[in-house]
Amino acid sequence: MEQSKKKELLISLSVLFAIALIVGAVLLTRPDDAEESASISSNTTETVAPTTESTATEASPATTSEVATTDSSSTTSTYKDGTYTSTGSYSTPEGTESITVTLTLADDVVVDTSATATMDSRESKEYTNKFLENFKAAVVSKSIDDIKLSRVSGSSLTSQGFNSAVEKIKSQAKS
Repeated sequence: MEQSKKKELLISLSVLFAIALIVGAVLLTRPDDAEESASISSNTTETVAPTTESTATEASPATTSEVATTDSSSTTSTYKDGTYTSTGSYSTPEGTESITVTLTLADDVVVDTSATATMDSRESKEYTNKFLENFKAAVVSKSIDDIKLSRVSGSSLTSQGFNSAVEKIKSQAKS
């Protein structure tokens, strides 16, 4: 009989400890005062929809509704919606290569993209093909202003040409 009481007490203490950990974690992630809450809201109004969405997901429920309210009243597009194509060039040890990029924009966010490239050397083809197979994940659902690729699948030079084409597209799409 004594052992069953000890087991019950141990289980009860374990449950209480788990609850205390959960409550502590919730309290640590919530803003404590209005100033911190205002800081979170002002930071999210300066960002674009995809970045704000991830910020809202990480925030507490109260902050999430503040973010949603703030965003809906301050959303303005810098770029015209549509599909744009441009070519960027980049230097490789073998010479100059080019990449043609197509972006589809909606509310300053890339909703679709494609790219083709011309390559002369075997090594350029290898790196560029890896880039073309994997760049979309770094571009789609991102604000066009946040896109600045440095290395995709080991390809840094193709990224330079891609970034050059994106800059030209930004100029074409300006409202």
